[in-house]
Amino acid sequence: MMRYTFSTIVFSILLFSTTIYAQPDAIERDCTKQKNLAQKDYYNKEMKYYSFGLMSREGMEREVLKAELLKDYHIEYINRGCVMEENLVCYNQGVDLILQRKYGKNFWEQIEVKVDSMQKIQAAKTPRKQEVRVVK
Repeated sequence: MMRYTFSTIVFSILLFSTTIYAQPDAIERDCTKQKNLAQKDYYNKEMKYYSFGLMSREGMEREVLKAELLKDYHIEYINRGCVMEENLVCYNQGVDLILQRKYGKNFWEQIEVKVDSMQKIQAAKTPRKQEVRVVK
């Protein structure tokens, strides 16, 4: 009985330790695959960029403008909500590298400036709501 328990413990430790050490390699391989997929999508003009998290109404309006703007770069902008997926983060890293090589390190800052300009133009076109006062 003692020998059985001891061998079970040793087996469990070995199994657990190989699982721990095997995971980073598998994660790194998956990440590399996603970055390669981003490169392939770039050549096929099918790149995507994934956004994560919940947003306010203003944030959603910015996301819509950003999605429209990124279409000019052949990038589909997709909001995945609260669930952040590691493989999509790796894909985004691949896209970031491509965009930095092609458009410079401040690509996303330039996009944000353009989105700000688009919002200002929209605000200027939108008639302001007039306040209605009720007199008693």
